[in-house]
Order: sequence, then C-alpha cells, then structure tokens
Amino acid sequence: MKSAFLAFSLLVMVIFSSSAFAGPTGKELYDKSCKNCHGVDGKGNKNLAEKMLKIEPERLDLTKQDTKDKKDEALRAAITDGAGKMKGLKDKLDADEISLIMDYVRTLQKAVK
Repeated sequence: MKSAFLAFSLLVMVIFSSSAFAGPTGKELYDKSCKNCHGVDGKGNKNLAEKMLKIEPERLDLTKQDTKDKKDEALRAAITDGAGKMKGLKDKLDADEISLIMDYVRTLQKAVK
C-alpha cells in the first residue's frame, strides 16, 4: 500500500513539475512581442500603421500572400533582425522562441484563405 501511494505521489510530482517548467507557447510569445502591431489575427493594426508608423496598414499584415510566400529562413530573419520599422527580437528572445513565433505566424496565415 505504501509503495502504491509513493508511486502515485511521484507520478503527480513529475506531471506537475514538467508542466511548471514548460516554456511559453508561440501564441504567448506572439501576444507579448508582436500582437500590438500585427494584431490578434495577424492582419495588422490599421490605426497604429496609419497614425503612428505612417505606413500602409497592409505592411503589418502577416496573412497577405507575399508574406505567406516567404521561406522560413526569410521570415525567421525578419523576426530576428527586424524589417522596415520593426525592430528585431534577437536581443529579447532566443532562437527557439523565435521559431515558436514563426510557427504561430504560419498558423495565422493558414487560417486566412
């Protein structure tokens, strides 16, 4: 009986400790680092583009075809090093976190037909 309880307790500890150390998801990283400019759905923040950045809103749209057509390396480079007025995230995120954001952006692109 004691060994069954000990095994169960150990299993519970492993489950909770592994989830406690799991890193952020691509969506969480996107929400923190990208959403303000690119919007919840990746279509861009029109008001920010026009009034603050003084650029065409479609430049912030991650779901448009030319952005969808970018190779992963080009998208990763834009996220890492920046593009246009966008600052890169290389000083804030590691390569794995940037990959998570890139993968999440790809899901936003697939959601738009």
